[in-house]
Amino acid sequence: MSDSPNIVGLYIGLALGLLFLVYMLVRHQKAPEFMQVAIIILSATGAVMGIHLGYMALTVADAVLGGFSDQRVAIVLGALAVTWTAIETTINTFKQCTEDA
Repeated sequence: MSDSPNIVGLYIGLALGLLFLVYMLVRHQKAPEFMQVAIIILSATGAVMGIHLGYMALTVADAVLGGFSDQRVAIVLGALAVTWTAIETTINTFKQCTEDA
């Protein structure tokens, strides 16, 4: 298995999507729409990538960031926004599905 954050994020997203699908089938005896499962998977993947981007922007040397080294704060704030939005989207999708079922 690769240590790439893309792959790790995708695995976490797929696992969360599968858990969501199983929960809906067991608890509500109704499968969610494909789009809802896709939103859960992509949002979880986006949250992992946002966390990784923020961590990298805070910890790497200026030489690695190159011309973007003076934009470290903006990169971290963007990563925080991506992570926040992804988590909020995941929670709202889950709530909507459980209310509709």
